[in-house]
Amino acid sequence: MPVITPGIRSAFAIDGKADPPPGQPPLLANNRVVSSGYFRALGIPLINGRSLSNQDTAQAPFAAVINQAMAKRYWGDESPVGKRFRLLSHTGTPPWINVVGVAGDIHQGGLDVLPLPEFYTPLTQETRSICPATRTPGPYRRRSNERGRGREGSNPGGG
Repeated sequence: MPVITPGIRSAFAIDGKADPPPGQPPLLANNRVVSSGYFRALGIPLINGRSLSNQDTAQAPFAAVINQAMAKRYWGDESPVGKRFRLLSHTGTPPWINVVGVAGDIHQGGLDVLPLPEFYTPLTQETRSICPATRTPGPYRRRSNERGRGREGSNPGGG
């Protein structure tokens, strides 16, 4: 299911790796805030590690599942599971985020757009606003035209 919004584009640093040299762009990835059932609901395969869960709370170490594009671009052939990264901030030092899993790539911007590096953080650890997505068992059908209709021959407006 492509999602048209690009997500929150975040600059980050990887624990133990050098930052890009001055004048070079920072490491970037889209951040998606999701619930524990997101990958299952959308049929996104988990390639390595674990998925996010309701145990990933504000009291637990910060967790993220990254996509294959992010794993390949920033960790190459090395497994990113168990590694850490931190978002860059102009104020304070954000906490380290632990990579707990790698999910398959999805085409967020459309089927003709290559997957970009993305990381998914749990809703249970999020304090910013979110945009929910819901999976239905079949095709979406607009029901607004059915509202206010009475049985044939009736006059719902009265009179």
